[in-house]
Amino acid sequence: MHTTPDPEKSICVKATAYHQLLDTLPLIIYAVDSTSKRILYGNEFFRKRHPGWRTTPCHALINGLDMPCPHCRRNELFDAAGNPREQSLEYEFFNEFDDHWYQIQERALIWENGRPVHFIIAVDISDLKETQNQLAEAHAALVLKHQELEHIACTDSLTQICNRAQLARIFDKELKFVQLGTDNFSIISVDIDHFKSVNDSFGHAVGDQILIAVARTMKNSIRSTDYIGRWGGEEFLILCPQTTLRDAVQLADRIRQAVAAGEYATGKAHTISIGVATYSAEDTLDSLLHRADLAMYRAKEQGRNRVCSEEM
Repeated sequence: MHTTPDPEKSICVKATAYHQLLDTLPLIIYAVDSTSKRILYGNEFFRKRHPGWRTTPCHALINGLDMPCPHCRRNELFDAAGNPREQSLEYEFFNEFDDHWYQIQERALIWENGRPVHFIIAVDISDLKETQNQLAEAHAALVLKHQELEHIACTDSLTQICNRAQLARIFDKELKFVQLGTDNFSIISVDIDHFKSVNDSFGHAVGDQILIAVARTMKNSIRSTDYIGRWGGEEFLILCPQTTLRDAVQLADRIRQAVAAGEYATGKAHTISIGVATYSAEDTLDSLLHRADLAMYRAKEQGRNRVCSEEM
């Protein structure tokens, strides 16, 4: 005998199977009446987290609030007449009530008896966020360490200005600009006068203080476009892009005066002798430095505490 299927029973069986399927998923799934804010359905994963779900409005149960959530996005899911829009929302949300991060997918649906509901699927991504934060912190630490190593590689450890290798790199970079155009480029070679006698009379610790003080004074005296570094021992080098020989000599003399006016650990004045040279075609750092050094030696021969250039 043929029996006609009962449509309501068929729907009930389908709904039960659907709910059983949702109960197997490790996701937080629930449906909220958009008007009353009551939770109409929660899968097993949701029910275990929120035992009082049947009697508590969603804003109180999920977010611990006495009134609807200020971040509720109902207006994006329903039109002015209360009909569901086609779109779904996906976003990350930090719940201050339970101190967890969630990946949210939210959609408007028509539920049983024609009720409009929010249908929400949430994934707890707190562990992922923690891992991301740890990775971000590790990356920041690596960047900082790289900067520290880069600073060490480029900086004279005593005077904290450029070291010889960094000056050579800067020269090579600036030389390319000079060779491409008509810019001038000059260098200033500096040597502290009578420095050996400082070490002999006061010791190397005081000598180091003199080196630091002289370097600081010179660094404070150069322009923002110049580069200063320790070339070795008591010798320093200043690179001056876009600077003529005449302008470099004027800068060198300002530096000389500043050093001579400084106060030092020895209680005595200390001076520097300076040589200046400017770039000419086919120059290398060695050839340019050689001419600046020759000018600096002339400054020493002429009595020290003075500036000489390759044309003087």
